[in-house]
Amino acid sequence: MSMRLETGRATPADIIDVIRREFQDRFAGRQIDPAAHLTSDLGLDSMDIVRLLVSLEDRFSIRFDPDAVDLDAVFTSPDTLATHIGNECGG
Repeated sequence: MSMRLETGRATPADIIDVIRREFQDRFAGRQIDPAAHLTSDLGLDSMDIVRLLVSLEDRFSIRFDPDAVDLDAVFTSPDTLATHIGNECGG
């Protein structure tokens, strides 16, 4: 199921959906808290974060500019990602 959402609209549940699809082998049947830290709680490493970044850019038709955005702060949790996407895209 490759449904595109309205550009710039994202909820923590949408972010969790992307995480589940990208990392099916790790999160099948596992609850993901919207406040869960992507690295310390979910165990994503730097390459996983890059993979997630690309998936989010494709899914929401956005771009994360590393020169304009503190990616470490934005890629903290599903909550922070949803907030950033909404703020940057007028959501």
